[in-house]
Amino acid sequence: MISGNLKVLTFIFTLKIGIIFGRYSSAVSVSHDLTLRKQVRMHAKELVLLDDIETPEMKKRIESLVSGILRDLKNKAQDLTESSGVYPSMDEQNFKEYVQLVIKEVNRGK
Repeated sequence: MISGNLKVLTFIFTLKIGIIFGRYSSAVSVSHDLTLRKQVRMHAKELVLLDDIETPEMKKRIESLVSGILRDLKNKAQDLTESSGVYPSMDEQNFKEYVQLVIKEVNRGK
C-alpha cells in the first residue's frame, strides 16, 4: 500500500514540476519576444525616414538596414536563448513579417 501511494505521490510531484517549468518557459519566451519586438520598433522608425527618399541608392540602403535588423534580431535571440535556456517563439519568418507590419504601422502614423 505504501509503495503504491509513493508511486502516485512521485507521479504527482513530477507532474507539478513539469507544469511549473512549462509556465516558466512560456513566461521567459514571451519576455524574449517582447524584447525582440521592441528592437524591431526601434529600427523601424529609421527605415520609414529613409523610405521617403525614392532613389535606388536609398532602396539599397533600406535593404541593407533590413538585413542588418534581421541579423541583429537573430543574434539577440541567440543571446537570450543562451542566457535563459529557453528559445523565443519568433523565428526568421516571424521576424520578417513583424518588421513589415511595424513599418506599415509607422507609415500610417506619419
